[in-house]
Amino acid sequence: MIGEQLIIFLNKTESDGRIGPSHISLYMALLHCAGDITPSCFFVINRVVLMRLAKIYSRQTYTKRMQDLESFGFIKYVPSHDPSIGSKVMVTKY
Repeated sequence: MIGEQLIIFLNKTESDGRIGPSHISLYMALLHCAGDITPSCFFVINRVVLMRLAKIYSRQTYTKRMQDLESFGFIKYVPSHDPSIGSKVMVTKY
C-alpha cells in the first residue's frame, strides 16, 4: 500500500502549488505509520512520532499541514485533544 499510495499522491500533487515539502514528508510519515492498514480505515496516530518522522519541529506547522492534507482531500483527520485517546487518520483511497 505504501508505495502505491505515495506514487498516486506524488502524481496528484506534482503540479499543485499548494503542496510543499512539509506536506509531502508528513504524508510519507502517515503512510509509514499506517503500515499494512488499507486505505479507508482509520488508525491512531502519535503527533510526536509523526513530527519526528516528518522532520517537522513546530506544532503549528504540524497542525496546519494536517489540516491542509484533509482540506485537499488526501486524508480524513479526527483530532483528539485528549492525549490518552489519540487522534485518528484515514488515508483516502484514490
